[in-house]
Amino acid sequence: MTARTDTRSAGRAATRLSDEVSFDLTPCWSGNTWQLRATRAAVTVFSAVAVRSSPEQWILEECLPQRRDAAVAGLLCQAARWLATHNGVGGVVAIHPAYWDAELAARGVRPLHRINALATVLDADHLRLHTRTLPEGHHTTTLRAAPDEVDRLVQLSPAGDRDGDRAVWRDVLGGCYGPLISDASATISTQDGPCAAIAVTQYRGRPLIGHLVTAASVRGQGLGRALLVHSMQQLHRAGWSDCRLQVVEDNWIAHRLYRSIGFSRCQPTLRASYLTREAHIDVH
Repeated sequence: MTARTDTRSAGRAATRLSDEVSFDLTPCWSGNTWQLRATRAAVTVFSAVAVRSSPEQWILEECLPQRRDAAVAGLLCQAARWLATHNGVGGVVAIHPAYWDAELAARGVRPLHRINALATVLDADHLRLHTRTLPEGHHTTTLRAAPDEVDRLVQLSPAGDRDGDRAVWRDVLGGCYGPLISDASATISTQDGPCAAIAVTQYRGRPLIGHLVTAASVRGQGLGRALLVHSMQQLHRAGWSDCRLQVVEDNWIAHRLYRSIGFSRCQPTLRASYLTREAHIDVH
């Protein structure tokens, strides 16, 4: 069954943008995630996962085909314009292969940050080597998917990062990337409150590390590493075979942590871009 693109009003999801390409959305996995498909002459020529993170924002990711081709970049612009138009928003955030940057820039697309997608297999023996005992007075507690948790967790971040981290915590705990895996989502706390937190969700059938933050006052003490390993061990005990995450390319501290535990790149470098309805969409 084809889903409506605007959950606030009735309308057809399959719409022909031009004489050549038509688009449709079908639901997948959760209530705010859809598979977007572009077809030409009944043949799929482009697809992506469309995530509605809020009534005002859509995200397009997992774009296919992943090929260096100006026409494919043009199809992404068409898809973003179609999605924005049918949902009354000014633009769409797309996470796409960075090798489309030049083509998209020529079409008026605004580039944001570069992203690396990482993944690892959950191996019990390997994780055991990285297990560390928490310092005295520290303990782990389960992270709750509750609105009041966001205000508490955002205090872990430096003042300049809190607005961005608030949005991330809101999306992750609010189900934007699937339901929270409670066994693997936790905080490390002392009597003064949390000093590190991790949230893991089940996104499209696989564990996704949605956010990991350590308070600046305790960085360098290994708490982030201990919490990450604890979370991965919990995933393994629950029967999961691997997990994945995305990290901004210039966050070298996070890269060192993840790679030291066994994460490696599983896709070419990605780019987050903002596509407006005005982006040029000509496909050659």
